[in-house]
Amino acid sequence: MFEPLRTACAAALICTLWAGAAMARDLALVIGNDSYDNVADLERARADARAYGAFFAERGFEVFLHEDVGGRDMLVALVSFYDEIRPGDRVVFVFAGHGWSDGVENYLVPRDIGVTGSPTLIAAESYPLRNGVNGVLDEIVRRGPSLVVAVIDACRDNPFDAARGTRSFGLERGLVPVEAPAGTFIAFSASAGQTALDRLTPTDAASNSVFSRVFLEELAKPQNLHAAFKETQRAVNALARTVGHTQRPAYYDEVIGDVCLTGACTPVSAAASVGVEAVPETPAPAFDVVREWQDFAMSQSVEALELFAERHEGSPYAALARERIAALAEPGPAPDLGGGEAGAETARSGGDETEAGPGDAGPAPEAQVAPQAALVPQPEPAPAPSIDAPPASIPAAEAPVAPPPPAPPSPAPAPPAAQSADGSEGGSEGETEVVRPDWCPRAATRTETAICGSDRLSALDVEMTRLYLAEVRRRSGADEQILRVAQRDWLRTRNACGRDAECLRATYERRIRALR
Repeated sequence: MFEPLRTACAAALICTLWAGAAMARDLALVIGNDSYDNVADLERARADARAYGAFFAERGFEVFLHEDVGGRDMLVALVSFYDEIRPGDRVVFVFAGHGWSDGVENYLVPRDIGVTGSPTLIAAESYPLRNGVNGVLDEIVRRGPSLVVAVIDACRDNPFDAARGTRSFGLERGLVPVEAPAGTFIAFSASAGQTALDRLTPTDAASNSVFSRVFLEELAKPQNLHAAFKETQRAVNALARTVGHTQRPAYYDEVIGDVCLTGACTPVSAAASVGVEAVPETPAPAFDVVREWQDFAMSQSVEALELFAERHEGSPYAALARERIAALAEPGPAPDLGGGEAGAETARSGGDETEAGPGDAGPAPEAQVAPQAALVPQPEPAPAPSIDAPPASIPAAEAPVAPPPPAPPSPAPAPPAAQSADGSEGGSEGETEVVRPDWCPRAATRTETAICGSDRLSALDVEMTRLYLAEVRRRSGADEQILRVAQRDWLRTRNACGRDAECLRATYERRIRALR
């Protein structure tokens, strides 16, 4: 008698699951601000917003479009959109307009932003993109969508200058790199230290900004989101260079697999991978080797260099990597095979922490033991003086009759206790020796010396490097390149902390969480 009931329950469950899947929607919130009350106007942000709105509407998205919104209206628009999101929805958020940063968080600027007062006041009148609490992306992700794509066409790292037609608004540094939440793809119209062009020249007749005109065109092609953005990077950079400007769009990706927003994408990942394996001597892979070697050339990590050599076996750069490994095993400083010291390499390329000098990356060669041990000197027993006879340099008549027993050998002086990021001091009696990153003997910048001088920060660097190396081994192809780009962006953020131990601690902990 229970069989019909069981069957009915199963059918109801199937129907419920099917209904839930069918209810998943594609939603897009698009905001474009051109006409600002107190800061320079833009010329194409509204047009960009309309173009994105039309693009996604044509592809079945439910679009919420807002133009020239002030603080209160922007709040209402955001909250209303949050309330629309259901678990499983695909969500797109587009903002075209001014943005700024306090060096830690990024903010989006409503139409009526004020320009007077403290940074705290200006931050209160702006909208954080992501701060881990109540940022726009935090609120969206909290509602459980299956995918989030954020497109931020604003300025980066430069106060705005209306005469040049750039999109920027900032107290000092413009926007900073952002860590994407899981399942999120974040596109910025320019990389750190660059400015996003609203137009190429004062007579530029195009209706959209330099970034948006290219990105929309690429999105419309039958290709996945990653392929579209990589082509956008290339094309925008080329366009900007025609007017003597540097602009390379940046993206931060925590989406697993390919993303197709058009519904008609041609799978290219597998074909590309097969092509690279089948024809390993094509020009593109060779260029990748050259570019990657620039990051590895000054690495102090034998494990990282071995990983590089295995990946590029048969190339001249694999031989250079093994030469570097052999040099690290010899006494004395390793020769420069790529230019610059370890610290200079870190600052120059913003390279992966692996290449800049990873910490716990496997057993260190004997040549590296001495520099590391020098950081925490160990007591060396001194030879006991003889009490049977006075030293030869002292006349017998002056020799002491009964010298006291020799004191135990004094340990070598310990270095000053390094203060950790949490305020505690390392190196106390009875504690085990703290493992320092293996690049510490060549630390050059103020950030590097702060890390190597702190037990807590050293431990965080070692842990971060271990996780990063494991992730490098796990990934390949485009996924590996994405990881490296993210690592370089993170390293720039870390270096911006300078000697600030709390900033460094928080930056390392965020990166460790992202790598786990």
